[in-house]
Amino acid sequence: MQLLHLDKVAYKMLMKERTAVDKLVLFVGTITPLATIPQIITIYSSQSAANISVYTWSLYAVSSVLFLCYAIVHRLLPLIISSIIWVIVDIIVVAGYFIFN
Repeated sequence: MQLLHLDKVAYKMLMKERTAVDKLVLFVGTITPLATIPQIITIYSSQSAANISVYTWSLYAVSSVLFLCYAIVHRLLPLIISSIIWVIVDIIVVAGYFIFN
């Protein structure tokens, strides 16, 4: 019986840590794609996308869609949120390339 009690305590501790890590990942996953905003501002304010690689940003967009699909299948909320934001910013950059080039 003592071992079973320790397992429950250990499980609760692990769940607390997991919850903290989930919150951290959700925060980082939401904030990190926002680092692309200066690139977007540069493209749209200068009306030039001459210094970006459309192939690179297109690959980022495709990989973000794949990560989003994976996250949806596995019901990983932090990755779903992060991937949605990445898809949006990647598409905005790619669209800027085609609009201004």
